[in-house]
Amino acid sequence: MREETIKLYKINELKENIQEEVIEKYRYININYEWYLPLFEDFKERLKAIGITCETFYFDFERENYIMMEKAEVINKNLFLEKAGYGKEILLNELEENKIYFDVYIGKSRYENYVNIEVYHEEENKENKYFDIDEDALTEFLNNILKEFLKELKKEYNYLISDEAVKEKLEINEYEFLEDGRIY
Repeated sequence: MREETIKLYKINELKENIQEEVIEKYRYININYEWYLPLFEDFKERLKAIGITCETFYFDFERENYIMMEKAEVINKNLFLEKAGYGKEILLNELEENKIYFDVYIGKSRYENYVNIEVYHEEENKENKYFDIDEDALTEFLNNILKEFLKELKKEYNYLISDEAVKEKLEINEYEFLEDGRIY
């Protein structure tokens, strides 16, 4: 029979150069799952506050640097336009009095969302002189919100892959290592 004794170390008990190697090896341990979901749930609530729902989104800040909503819908067009800077009284009074109706759609191109407004009058060929809303300005409003969210995602991602966060994960989960840094 052979009996062997081995020494096991916590991350902070390893030599500094071995700690650095271990941290580098486990750099992406915190993002091996859908790490962005809590942020996205919060973002969905913020979208609702401006009249939008969104089922999911795609982002890439390592190669293409974009964020795009998928299955997004304007659920409260008056609220959305009001939050984008258009006065509520103009929308509700002039449009309804003049029987002008509109729908707001969120579309997507390759790397961004855009806003499309479809305006129609109760009388088909009647000229629309009351509805002057700039789709490009609404698209810019929406994409600025998305860009801010992308910044939040980048910040969280950078923290999760930081030395501090990786080391914290290894400590909290009580990982044990051999003297050379191999996991036990």
